[in-house]
Formats: sequence, structure tokens, C-alpha cells
Amino acid sequence: MILSEKLKQQIQDRIKEAEDKQIEQTAFIIARNLGRQKKDDIFVFEEDSDFSIEAGSVYYRILHKGNVVFHSSGGRIYSFIPGSWETYLIELLSDAKIKEAENNERVRRAKETIDFLEELEERKKWGL
Repeated sequence: MILSEKLKQQIQDRIKEAEDKQIEQTAFIIARNLGRQKKDDIFVFEEDSDFSIEAGSVYYRILHKGNVVFHSSGGRIYSFIPGSWETYLIELLSDAKIKEAENNERVRRAKETIDFLEELEERKKWGL
């Protein structure tokens, strides 16, 4: 396929815009914290039939109203269509970061409990 120089430049501009907006990173944070795990490293977030995110370590896809609005794989962006869905993405990111902080706190408390119990067990074994 032969693309005009103008179209090539427009595509490069869209790629840069998606990179600057950190769409991949945002999608992953949302899918991991608000969605469910589908496979080993793939997380899925679905908000009714109008909006969904599938994100993993090398694969990202966002659908809005049945259309792919962002797609990348293996570090290469294949599609990015800016639109109103981006506002929703930012709103979801706030919720995802709150959930992530809550999860991190639960993990920290669980680790403290485990450490305490292990120390208690050692004290018991040594009569200390």
C-alpha cells in the first residue's frame, strides 16, 4: 500500500498524540484495577456494551460504542481515534488509582501481619 506523505505524517502525529497521552499505560492501570484477569497478563474492563478495555503487557485495545478507538500490540500503535471516550478514560483512571492505593494498603497490612506471625513463631521456638 502506498500512502501519501501527508497521510504518513498525520498517522505519525496521531501516534505521538497517543504516546503523549499515555493511552497504553492508562488502559493497563484501569483494566488491572477495575477489571478482571482474563489470561496470565491480560486484564479486561467492561462498562456495559459501550466501553471496554483489554490490556496486557504488550497488547492494548479500547472499544467505544462498538468501534476500536485504540489498538496497539508489541509496542506498535495500529489505531488511535481521539474522541469523547478519552474524558471517560481519565475519569476511570482516578477510580483505578484509588482502588490501586487501597489494594496496595491491603497488601502492606497483610505482609505486616505475616511478618508479625513469623516473628512470633520464631520467638516461641526459642522461648524469647
